[in-house]
Amino acid sequence: MSIFKRLAVLALLFVAPAAMAQQGLYELFLDTAQLQAVPAEEADPRFPTSGFRTGQEGWVRVNFVVTPEGRTTDSFVVDSVGGPAFEEAALDAVERWQFETSDFEIPNNYAEMRFELSRGREAATSNFLRRYRRIMTHILEEETEYARDQIDAAVKLGGWNLYEEAMLSLMIGRLEGLEGDPADKLQYYLRAIGVATREALGGNDRREALFRIIEIQHFYGQYGSALQSLARLRAEPRGERDVRDLESVVEDIETALGSSAPLTVKGTLYTPCNCEEGRPLWYFQPVRSEFSFANVDGNVDSFEARCVASRLSGDVRDGGHWTLPEDPARCEIFVFGADGASFEILEHVTNETTARHLGSDGLDRANGG
Repeated sequence: MSIFKRLAVLALLFVAPAAMAQQGLYELFLDTAQLQAVPAEEADPRFPTSGFRTGQEGWVRVNFVVTPEGRTTDSFVVDSVGGPAFEEAALDAVERWQFETSDFEIPNNYAEMRFELSRGREAATSNFLRRYRRIMTHILEEETEYARDQIDAAVKLGGWNLYEEAMLSLMIGRLEGLEGDPADKLQYYLRAIGVATREALGGNDRREALFRIIEIQHFYGQYGSALQSLARLRAEPRGERDVRDLESVVEDIETALGSSAPLTVKGTLYTPCNCEEGRPLWYFQPVRSEFSFANVDGNVDSFEARCVASRLSGDVRDGGHWTLPEDPARCEIFVFGADGASFEILEHVTNETTARHLGSDGLDRANGG
């Protein structure tokens, strides 16, 4: 399970033209669960002026590399809400960070930033609630066209706080599932879990979202990511019951990981925000060292595997074969190209050294070991 070190809580959020500061709240987290990068100096992001004007809040998840000199490089947005102004603010801040120097590059770092206008704003406005009720009525009646029109209007209007953004992501995920698109449903459910605090999405609702995420990750053969999600579900209050309900999924993953047959992972590129901006990508955690691409459909142009102390990149092509660095359980593979392009990744076992995977460790965590 990821461990997050809290780096900053309170900051001054600047309104550019007025040359005046307004105190607000953002939360900044750096994932240091498996990495050695030690922050030395963190630049605070600035709250976008457009957010003050409209009331829009933002959440951004960034992946970046730390060089041996302690500088950040090759950063990109993995997911976000609120629009490109928040993405730009987050990327600008990350690129100005300084870490302690080391003897090697540390490629796979995450930071999550929350841009909030007021502390503890875990409630929806009356305007959002009216829209929410209309949209949910259409979804429950399976009136997908009307629901899509209402959701598109809400996204275009903007001005939502992060509680509302999380609820909007869940609604979009439900609609994507109703329209037969589990890949998009997965991404919106993951976004909702990322954006929502436990006050905003907790208890049965959080467990239900994690349950659905695991089902879809299993469906697409994303076993490494599914094991992470199982561990998160297990850690939830009363999560053991939901894990037991996923017994057939866990057994299927165990069987697959114990086999020498290739594992087929299906991926579809998506744009990592609810806006027109962003670099389309897809990512997952592999469970084997050897992998190749197959059945590429659309513009899938490149990949990069970011691991603990090294990375690997290349062009995506059918039949291309690669070997990850020593510990694939601590790598993530990012694939880039055009929104909606699809492909398969085949994870291979070729000898004993490449048969290492999350295996017993991940499954033991999912089963309470």
